[in-house]
Amino acid sequence: MALALPVSARRIRDILQADPNMNYEKRKASPVLTKKHKEARLTWARAKVSWDVTKWGNCVFSDEMKFNLDGPDCMQYYWHDLRREPEVYSTRQSGGGSVMVSAAFWASDGNQNSERYIYTISEYLLPFIDRVYDRDNAPIHTSGATKEFLKEENVDVMDRPAKLPDLNPIENMWGVLARAVYAHGRQFQTREDHIETIQASWAAIGQDLITKLVESMPKRCIATLELHGAKMKY
Repeated sequence: MALALPVSARRIRDILQADPNMNYEKRKASPVLTKKHKEARLTWARAKVSWDVTKWGNCVFSDEMKFNLDGPDCMQYYWHDLRREPEVYSTRQSGGGSVMVSAAFWASDGNQNSERYIYTISEYLLPFIDRVYDRDNAPIHTSGATKEFLKEENVDVMDRPAKLPDLNPIENMWGVLARAVYAHGRQFQTREDHIETIQASWAAIGQDLITKLVESMPKRCIATLELHGAKMKY
């Protein structure tokens, strides 16, 4: 509804831009939670709400994410100075190609199939940990081959039901990593340059942030219970 106030659209934009509490950004997509999803989230949170920070510190949080060479769509919003030419970014078919990144962290110092997933965790994860391994229900994580491998390696797996991204702190880490990789609208011409930047950006993430994310898990469980299984602001 228009208020018919004597103020220009430009003035409104200036006020919004100057306000430290305002930021122009794309709305985040949020999965629809059915009653069944909420019940599963509640069951999971009830089972973990008594865990203290020390126990959460023994969990390894993992996930996969695709990074397009042209950058994610959600990074292409900006405040446009109408006195200047609009900024543009180039697009190529399928985002110019992509890199599938598998990552994991815990509170201490191309698409994957089951075979490659097993190789990743056996070569780069298991030699360094003796902890509880947290993963989602992606098909490569729950395949027969993966389950058999984890059983043979005596890995204590903490499965989580669907629709729990806000209960996996590595989801927050993806946002931090993407902002660093695509800073200033950066795009990549080669996969090699893209991979090098992703690796350097990941290495630059401080342990203090990782610890903070892991230590947020007790609060996340409590919030899930207080919201009766609804999505949290994490």
